[in-house]
Amino acid sequence: MHYGTDLDRDGDGIGCDQPPADFVAHDEAAAAEDTGKDNRDLAETGAGGDTTLYLAAPGSAVLLTGGAMVASSRRRRAVR
Repeated sequence: MHYGTDLDRDGDGIGCDQPPADFVAHDEAAAAEDTGKDNRDLAETGAGGDTTLYLAAPGSAVLLTGGAMVASSRRRRAVR
């Protein structure tokens, strides 16, 4: 069994085959119109404008330094 035994209420080996009496189906039409701006169910990633700046600036510096090192090593090899 790959699900909790509490999901198999009638014990037939099939979980969630009958929804509970108080089950309310999600309105898919309203979900299609929802832009997600007011949706509070999304997970917090912790990333924001400030975090992106603090990560992008050092990352860009590392990439530029690496590119400059590759370019200078190619020039030295070409001079020899």
